[in-house]
This record gives sequence, C-alpha cells and structure tokens, in this order.
Amino acid sequence: MPLSEFFADQFRQIKAFMLDPSEVLRIVRVDPDMRYVLVKALVKIDDEPDNPHAMLFADAPFETPKQYFAALLTQLQRNYEENASRLKERGSRFVVPYTDPAKLHPATEFRLYASALADALPDSMGSLVFLLDPEDVKDPESFRQSLEFLAGHVESKWLKFIVLDSRLEPRLDGVEQLDRAGCQTFYMPPGEIEKKLRERAQQPASSAPDPLQHRRTLGVLAGFAFSNKEYDEAARLQTEWASLAESGGAPAEAASAYYNLANTWLEKGDLPVAEEHYLKCCQLCLEHAVNGVLPLALTNLGVTLFRQNRIEEAIESLRVAYRNFKAQNHKPGVAFCYDTLASLYHSQRRDDEAERAWLSALDVYRGITSDAFVDLRESGCQDITTKLERFYETTGRQNRMNDQRQHG
Repeated sequence: MPLSEFFADQFRQIKAFMLDPSEVLRIVRVDPDMRYVLVKALVKIDDEPDNPHAMLFADAPFETPKQYFAALLTQLQRNYEENASRLKERGSRFVVPYTDPAKLHPATEFRLYASALADALPDSMGSLVFLLDPEDVKDPESFRQSLEFLAGHVESKWLKFIVLDSRLEPRLDGVEQLDRAGCQTFYMPPGEIEKKLRERAQQPASSAPDPLQHRRTLGVLAGFAFSNKEYDEAARLQTEWASLAESGGAPAEAASAYYNLANTWLEKGDLPVAEEHYLKCCQLCLEHAVNGVLPLALTNLGVTLFRQNRIEEAIESLRVAYRNFKAQNHKPGVAFCYDTLASLYHSQRRDDEAERAWLSALDVYRGITSDAFVDLRESGCQDITTKLERFYETTGRQNRMNDQRQHG
C-alpha cells in the first residue's frame, strides 16, 4: 500500500467511526514516534471547514476515575460556555439533564451531561468526539474500567471517544471486544515506509508534483540512512535536500538540511567539512531569523571546533549557543550547553570551571517542573549526576552536588 493511501485509509476509518451510531469507543494503537503525527493529523481534521464534528482533545492525567471524569466534565462545560450562544443560534436546545449534581458520581454526571449535549447538537453537526490521550495514567486498571464504563453506559449515538494506546505495550488490550467498541492500528513497518519513500524519491525533482513533499522525502530517507550508519548516502541525500530547499526559496528548511548534513560529516569525522556546513546553517539562521535551529548548530559547531583543538573558539560558540537557548527559555538546550562546556573544560584540566558547569546543568534539569517533561528531568539529572560522581572520583574533590551555585 502506498504511504499516502495508508494514511488516507487510517483517517477514513476514524471519520467513519465518528458517524457510526453503533460504536462509542475507538482504540487507536500507535508507536511513540508516530503519536505526534497522529495527534497533529486529528487536529487538522478538526480544522477542516467541512468537518461536521465537535472535537475536544483531553490530555488530563488519570489518577482516579472520580478525578478524571471531573476533569473531563470541567473541560466540556468550559467549552460549551464559550460556544453556547453560537450553538443556540444554529438550533441547539441543550438542557442540563439533572438538578442535583452533588448526588451523582462524576462518571455518571459526565456521561449524562456529555450525552445530552451530543444529542442537542444542531442537525448540521455530527458527533461530539473526545480524543483521550492522558499525559500520565497512575492506575492503568482503573483507566481501563473507566473506558469500559463509557462503552457500556453511553446511550447517545452521537457521543464518541477516541483513545490513544501503545501498539508495542498496549494497556487496553481486549477492550475492543466490548459491544460498541473497536480498534485500529496506526502502523506501517519502517521497512515498508522506507521502500515507498525510495520509490517516490526516484522521481526527478523537476517533475515532482509537490516540490515540498519531494524535499521532505529526501530528508526522511537521509534520516533512515544516518540511523543505519550509511553516512555517504545520508550526506548525498542531505546535500540534494539542502540545495533544493535553498533554490526553492525555503531558507528555514535549507538551514535544517545544512544542520543535518553537518551532523553527518561530524559523525564521519570530517571536521572541516562539518564546520563549513554548520557555518552555512548559522548564516541562514541569522539572515532569516530561524531561531530554533541556530543554538543547535552553534552547540555542535563548538564540538567541531573543540575536536580541531580550537579551544577558545569552541568555548565562544557554546557561550553564544547558551545565550540563544536562554533567550528561548529552552531549558534542555541550556543544560546541554553547560554539559558540553563542562566536558570541554575537564579535558583541558580546568576543573573549577568544569565543576561549575556540570552543577549548573544539574540545577537546570532540576528546575524543569512540568509533569509533561518528568522523564526528561529524571534522565537529565541521572546523566549529569553520573558524570559529576565520576568527576569527583577522578579529581579527588569533595562531592558538592547538593551545594550548588548558579553559573551565568
């Protein structure tokens, strides 16, 4: 199946589910690296002018059924209040289906409220669709039971729930066997994807019906080649990608292509060529305000300069990268700059500066408080802690990880 047909078929299934009165719950199993692609595509469906459905994206964490259904109800009520006047103008006659919510369990209150609202939508509208993708599930069995409750107790034909699940480690395995539930798998083997992309890339750029899609195909294929350590092939594809993006008037895309090309040459060990392409990337970033790529390129440029024993130039490149990451409030980038600087300083036996830099990196990681980045915070802290402990052991210094100092 061609790649475009695979995606089209997946979304045909989802759109059919939204209009199917016999099904309430649809489990969509997806791999972690495709989860963002799927959510982005569902958002795009919601934005389509001919999409008749009202879609709500709910990522509230699941702690208990009571807490979770209360969170869903709050989100739904807020959304309705924001759109009530417009819905009434289109013919909605929604009435809250109970008088004393205090007597209801939040799961029942949510079910009644959402069902009544879905049934009261104007005739010109389709279903009320929830995309459930909790950022954390503390009690998987209770989450499963909550979905089984929805599948078994929602009576409205126009209330739907799409739930994302892991393809590799499904926590909702078997739920699709319930009445009014179903499942689909958003997956195509990587080898099949690569095969289809290679077939598409064989088409000359001059005759490609969509130049942007052709360039993206080259970039994805280069990523496959790089991950397979086929660096010559990756460099060939990235060179073509960068050239087409630049000539096609897409400087931001060209900057990304040159950054990836420089990374390939750095991995190959050709430092002067890597430096050349990092500088080209930085030039495009500065000329066209491509702020996201610039500090990444500056950081790796610093690594490249360091490996050429151009120490002060490397330090300056990392300091500029740090200032850009800092301006963007990009905490992982700031921590990475500190970490890279620390390794550089330590290699030069500038151990006081190395210690300050690693302690600052640890401080930055500890300062990442968002629950959405808990894995990043923990892995970053663990990595820096390991490096510091090794540093203290080899240098004979007192362990001072708990006595941090700010380093600007």
